[in-house]
Amino acid sequence: MFKRLVKLFGGLIAALVLIVVATVAASGFIYLEKPRERTTAGMLRYTSEYLLMSDGTRIAIDIDLPKLLKPGDKIPALIKGTPYWRASRLTFLGVAVAELGLLRGLPTEPDVILLNDRGYAVIAADTRGTGASFGAKSR
Repeated sequence: MFKRLVKLFGGLIAALVLIVVATVAASGFIYLEKPRERTTAGMLRYTSEYLLMSDGTRIAIDIDLPKLLKPGDKIPALIKGTPYWRASRLTFLGVAVAELGLLRGLPTEPDVILLNDRGYAVIAADTRGTGASFGAKSR
């Protein structure tokens, strides 16, 4: 009986290790570097910058511009703050996995794509003291 339990728990631990290794390995296939695309105005569609606050703190932001932005266009911008995952972007496989509901709790960022397609610029910021932003976390 004891040998069967050891075998069962050994199998469960091996399965758990395999799942963790597969998840880490697949993350390279799920998340993608931001492409170096340009808008029709010639500006980079995706940029990462730091905003300097009045107290000297640098806040990390990503700017996502619509592809069809033309020179001289004025467009609305939406700003969202997050304490994590500001810079992630999904690959084709990542979108498929997210659509299947297998990335629950992880960012999929379909809102950025949807808003860019409708002519909005989207600015994502790591909140103060989190992610790539400097300063102390606000309480």
